[in-house]
Amino acid sequence: MTSDDDPDLAALEKLSGELSAALRSIADDQWSLATPCPDWDLSALVDHMTGGNWFTRWIFDGLSADEAMTRTVEQFSGGGASAVQATSSVADQLTVFTRPGVLDRTWSHVVGDLTGRQILRLRLQDLIVHTWDVGETVDAPAGLHADLVNWGMSELADEASLTAKHFQLVSIRTFETGQNTATTYLRRFGR
Repeated sequence: MTSDDDPDLAALEKLSGELSAALRSIADDQWSLATPCPDWDLSALVDHMTGGNWFTRWIFDGLSADEAMTRTVEQFSGGGASAVQATSSVADQLTVFTRPGVLDRTWSHVVGDLTGRQILRLRLQDLIVHTWDVGETVDAPAGLHADLVNWGMSELADEASLTAKHFQLVSIRTFETGQNTATTYLRRFGR
């Protein structure tokens, strides 16, 4: 399956390009900057994203969630991820999501057994927001690509969805109607 056939994969492909560009733009003196995530500086935020990418690759390689988490933690034993490792993890994750049958199969995940499609949607939501976080930290004000915001909002239309529950999102009913879609999207994630 290609991104031409699947809107979720198309969103991941677009996001992967944006995230890779954002990661390459981080200057050496910016890694300790505070981010919109209150408990994480830029280095910790990039580690979170990179770890998620590695974890995903390893569960799709057949490891259990516990095994993949152990391996992910081991990757950080020498310190945080470099920009090169982070960027490489983005490309690796994109590659594993496009393997035949990955989206339809059930996989071991930290939140339970999920289909590849469910994992893809969780990863996308996490990475859309965190790509914005990186951009906002490195070169504010950051923007969000309209296609990604529209994908994110449509995927979150069901407030009882796995994604909305997993991220414990603010209900969309708390926002004013007519508010900018990107602003509403980010505010749902506490930004």
